[in-house]
Amino acid sequence: MEPMTPFKVSLKVLSFVLLCTLMLPTCAYDSDDDNFVDVPKPSEQFQIGIDLAGVDPDQVIYLYSSGYFYYSLDTRGKEILDQKFFLDGRDISSGINNGSVYINGGPLDGKEHELKMIVGFKTGTGSLAELAGYEMYVGEYTFKLKFIDSSNNSAALNVRQTVDANNNLKLVWDRPQGFDVVSYEIYSNEYTPRLLATIPDPDQTWFVDQSYVYGYKSYQIAARLRNSQQVKITTYYTVSYSSIEAGHIQGDRINRNSLRTQITNTNPYPCKYVVEYGYENKIVEAERSGEIVLPGGDFPSWISFHLYILPLTADVSEYKSYPYVYGSLSDRMLEAHISLAPDLHGNRLVGMDFRTYYQYDVSSALPTFSKAHNLTLHTGCIMKASNTGYVAVSDSRNILYIYKDNTFNNLLFQIQTQGLFFCLTDNNLLFVQTNDGFDVYNILTGNQVGSQQLISSPDEVYSQGLVVRISSDARYLYVLRKNYYTSEKQLELYEVNPDYSLKLLRTESDAKISAISFHPVNPRKAVIEYNDIHFSLVEVETGARTTVAGYFQNIDPFTGAVLYKAADYISGNYEVKVLDSSGTKEIWKMKLANINPFADTRLYNNLLMFNGYVMNLTK
Repeated sequence: MEPMTPFKVSLKVLSFVLLCTLMLPTCAYDSDDDNFVDVPKPSEQFQIGIDLAGVDPDQVIYLYSSGYFYYSLDTRGKEILDQKFFLDGRDISSGINNGSVYINGGPLDGKEHELKMIVGFKTGTGSLAELAGYEMYVGEYTFKLKFIDSSNNSAALNVRQTVDANNNLKLVWDRPQGFDVVSYEIYSNEYTPRLLATIPDPDQTWFVDQSYVYGYKSYQIAARLRNSQQVKITTYYTVSYSSIEAGHIQGDRINRNSLRTQITNTNPYPCKYVVEYGYENKIVEAERSGEIVLPGGDFPSWISFHLYILPLTADVSEYKSYPYVYGSLSDRMLEAHISLAPDLHGNRLVGMDFRTYYQYDVSSALPTFSKAHNLTLHTGCIMKASNTGYVAVSDSRNILYIYKDNTFNNLLFQIQTQGLFFCLTDNNLLFVQTNDGFDVYNILTGNQVGSQQLISSPDEVYSQGLVVRISSDARYLYVLRKNYYTSEKQLELYEVNPDYSLKLLRTESDAKISAISFHPVNPRKAVIEYNDIHFSLVEVETGARTTVAGYFQNIDPFTGAVLYKAADYISGNYEVKVLDSSGTKEIWKMKLANINPFADTRLYNNLLMFNGYVMNLTK
């Protein structure tokens, strides 16, 4: 048998140099010249071309640990008898298939490994040895391989995100150690990966994506290796971003007809916004500021919309191809939805919900303080603050709690009431109405200091209803009596003596009287309401009055302005009006939204409260 000659490399094509190998067993031939034909010996060698798709076989070849090694042979017309592949001496020939061999489980140890290729060809001599399969050309070649993991190369690239000088998204990675990188490819990792950029410089280990501004996006970063059959070190990276949520879209009414939202986007990427709203899919654009003004309806109003986030250079007409968040814009709703009261001493508003006590800035109605409470409340529970800073709260069991201040830290005392009217006076008294009169307590000591029975007999308790109100200085008392059987009503004005006995000053009999209240600050003024849709502003001492058509709501304790609903409010007008502190001049009016015609409306320091919403009238 002739010795084998190794392959030789010529440019990008390998040439096999093969010798004829005559493999016959040792034996004796019993023949004569008639049965034996002398066949000429084949030439010593012939050229067979091998192509590895541009890969230099003399250098280390990179392959995936499980994948195909591709090759093609130019046999010059010679018929291939057999092919064998050995990886580190292990026969892997079972993976040969039409110009490729499948390598399964190549070692991921970063070392070089040997792939040996052995090929046998027919000699074409026609000899008995060839016919018997003992004569063939045989050649072999050894390749140097390194294997990489095709499924996970995150550690090799170590991708992370930052921003460039213009705050655009910048992906940065490490150049893989121990590999000869030719270039990088950046893909948008969509259903079908889309090539974003090819970076030919292996030292440029970063990519800036000016098109990314918000939302989910995944990238595929591939480091292409030299001398490989399309083998790449690939990793995937998903952008980390801050979501724009409901709390980041704050609304405010800036005038009667417009609502403004300020979008808080903590992501640094330069962007602009498109808001799509309404049944007609109208759009409003906004640049980087994130301030958007939308047309608002009657107070309070609510608008739902889609907020699209676009790159600065994007075509606005293509806004629907960009990420969006669902949002809504409305007049602001107060957190304290059970009870709200003015605190003139602290120059603020105080209120409650079922779990929390709140303080509000009196100019903006924005919360400045909140604290959890442990009271058991229902929607009819009431909180009141005195003009001297004390606070009273009723709970669901008609227990009245008196606190030294509005932080709920200092409980002075508590009493069981009948669930009727109560108030705190300017001279530190607690006034509590009862079924047949009223009780008076000293706030500082918790002691009862006075009591009056306004119904003389037990039978009158069942036949007569009482409404009892006291002025803020505890000097005057109104009593409204109603006979349940006759519907007769009588209004009585009393002066309160130091011992809490009463001196009758005036009476008024009118079955149309529905309610009575004192001015929250001026103890010499009161309001009498009538059920034929008008009310009177009364000078207590003289009885002089100004009459207004409409439904009285309240007197602003900070400004003295009078808020009321128009006389035709219930029938569909829904207009509220404001009179100056004299009650003689109309200074403001506006139509409200038809969301709850019977909801109370309140005015505190020109902050209009309606059905839990607030609007600053000074705007």
